[in-house]
Amino acid sequence: MRILQICSPFLPTQGGREVLVDTLCRELAVRGHELVVATETQVDSELDLPYEVWRIDESNRQQCLDRIGRFQPEVVNLHTFDSSLLLSQIRGDFKTVFTFHNAHISINNPVSRFMVRWVDKNVDTIVAVSDFVHSTIIASDDFPSVQVERRWNGVMAPAEPNEIGTDLVFTGRLSSEKGVGVLLLAFEQVLSKHPKTALKIIGDGPYRQALESIAKRLGVFESTQFLGWMNQSELSKELFTARAMIVPSVWQEPFGLVAVEAMMHGVPVIASDVGGLREIVVDQESGYLVAPGDHFKMAERISTLLSDRPLAKKMGQKGLERANLLFSASRMAEDYEEIYMNVVTNEE
Repeated sequence: MRILQICSPFLPTQGGREVLVDTLCRELAVRGHELVVATETQVDSELDLPYEVWRIDESNRQQCLDRIGRFQPEVVNLHTFDSSLLLSQIRGDFKTVFTFHNAHISINNPVSRFMVRWVDKNVDTIVAVSDFVHSTIIASDDFPSVQVERRWNGVMAPAEPNEIGTDLVFTGRLSSEKGVGVLLLAFEQVLSKHPKTALKIIGDGPYRQALESIAKRLGVFESTQFLGWMNQSELSKELFTARAMIVPSVWQEPFGLVAVEAMMHGVPVIASDVGGLREIVVDQESGYLVAPGDHFKMAERISTLLSDRPLAKKMGQKGLERANLLFSASRMAEDYEEIYMNVVTNEE
């Protein structure tokens, strides 16, 4: 099957959506599908990827549109509302799938309402990445003409599982909604009982400088490593030395890809009890769920895993089993293959 993914931003931008689209394309390419990603994200030199990426700007827009026309996709998978602007310029006989990576919020302005009506008229199937995201789409009643299906995201499995180390790991964008300040408050309490523990903060963003200042004021800076962005292989190496992944989000996280990545490495997860995270982490089985912002309970749960290595290993194993069953890249590819085939063969 010829499949066009439209996704801006895209790699080398490192966010959950970009990683997800890359993983999906890799799996579908292995299964023999022809994959192209169209994006407006530019690079100095092209990445080494097992599928084609066509990077569109104003200087080559018509050339790329003509190239897409010659490719003749059977299915186009959109990943943002802005993607529909590009799709509206493409001519051809294809079916359209729209993956919602975030909760849907109805916005009552002319541009937003136009985009909603366009999706309702032109998209064949909407994919929600979690039950939480699915519920926001249904509650909005913005897309009465489109079938909405929930399909969880998937991640690649590492070559070997974690052996349970001693470090705490956070990975994600350093912005207010990710709750890293809450984690630093919890870490201050943790260090009073476990002074040799290291906290590795992987990622970057507008709050990095402020978070470094907070870590200094709390007296935890020397035990905290701000490591910046890492690629998947670098992140995997860090997870092999982790005792737990901490996901302290203070917003309704639409899915929680980092939690799945940790589980796939055999690392227990301590996460906020919000959004899609509660669909991933089974409380007291594959990790712990805590109320968002509750740094006291977070510190207590972290200390439990630091004090009890066998428990951490048992939880990590339970998480690994759950990830392999529900959140593997191969399972995700099978789900999308089914959706693509259904829309292509639907003659209505």
